Amino acid sequence: MSALHRLSVAQLSAGHLRKDLWAGRWSGLLPGVARLAAELDVSRDTIRDALRLLERMFEHSPRTAMIADEGRC
Repeated sequence: MSALHRLSVAQLSAGHLRKDLWAGRWSGLLPGVARLAAELDVSRDTIRDALRLLERMFEHSPRTAMIADEGRC
């Protein structure tokens, strides 16, 4: 049996934001940090950490705008 891996609130928030991004919830820019924090009922610092995690998940490629690395978040 493998050990359980606990996710931080920032990781859970990043997962939620990633799901909403892929679902097309937002077009163009994301809402501000304060609004996202209120929607997820977390602190603004947690949202900033979640956004940093999402930034690391995406890599820029010359052929495509972004390629998601599903294993990082």
